[in-house]
Amino acid sequence: ATDFAGVPAADVCIFLPVHGNILKWINQGDPYLDQVMYDINGIKKRFPQYRVYHGFQNHDMYALTEWTEPGLQVALAQVSKDPCPNVLINGQLSFTVDNLETLFDHAKESRDELLSGEGLGGAPKKKVVVQTAFNSDPVFVNLMADIALEAMKQKVDIEPISRLPVMVP
Repeated sequence: ATDFAGVPAADVCIFLPVHGNILKWINQGDPYLDQVMYDINGIKKRFPQYRVYHGFQNHDMYALTEWTEPGLQVALAQVSKDPCPNVLINGQLSFTVDNLETLFDHAKESRDELLSGEGLGGAPKKKVVVQTAFNSDPVFVNLMADIALEAMKQKVDIEPISRLPVMVP
């Protein structure tokens, strides 16, 4: 509403870059992928008028290691080919968003690739807005502090992901 005021939803894509994870860990019970997809599907359901894309920033420098898909470059290529001229990047789903490398990849490299079309088959340039990371928001910081204190006191009121309804794309 603020970044693209007055722009029709058909002219705005939402891109959610997310930190990737190793599939072996997920297959062994790591809930990360389920949690991320729960959020992505919730955003798609909440904002059906927008085309929502997501891509996993995988550190796939480890040989014979399978990672979450679609990878960031594949997802950026999809967004670049979409006819929407405006892209909102929001990396707030990544639980490692405070990692400086992740912030750089999400807010700088992804933005620059979509702005220039470089490496994306010469796709048309887009107007790209990167939303501020939530890890600097005082409300979020205070929430994390409260949750950490509750956890240390074993007085946690967070609903486990296994008890949340599954949202299938």
